[in-house]
Amino acid sequence: MSDRVASLIRTVIPVWWGSLLAWLVSLGLPTGVITVAEEIGPLLVGLAIAIWYAIARWLESRLPPWLVRVLFGTTVVPEYHSVARPPKDLPAPEQGAAGQGTAA
Repeated sequence: MSDRVASLIRTVIPVWWGSLLAWLVSLGLPTGVITVAEEIGPLLVGLAIAIWYAIARWLESRLPPWLVRVLFGTTVVPEYHSVARPPKDLPAPEQGAAGQGTAA
C-alpha cells in the first residue's frame, strides 16, 4: 500500500469514528442542550473528531494490531519524506545565460 493511500485511509476512518461518536453523544443530550448544539453543531463535531483522533493516536502504540486496523483502517503508518531544498546562499541563476533558449 502506498504512503498516500495509507494516509488517506488513516484520515478518513478516524474522522468517521469521531463523527459516529459525536452522533451517539447527541442522542443522549437533553432537549435544551440539543437546541443550543444545533447552532454550533459543526464546531462540536469537529471538536469531537479532534479529541477522538488525539486519544486514538495516543492509544495506537498500546493496542493490538487488529484494533488499530479497526480504529485507523490500516496498521500501515505512512512515511513522510522532506523535500530537499537548495541552500539559501546559492546565487540566483543569471537571466539570459546560454542554454536557456535566448538568442546570442
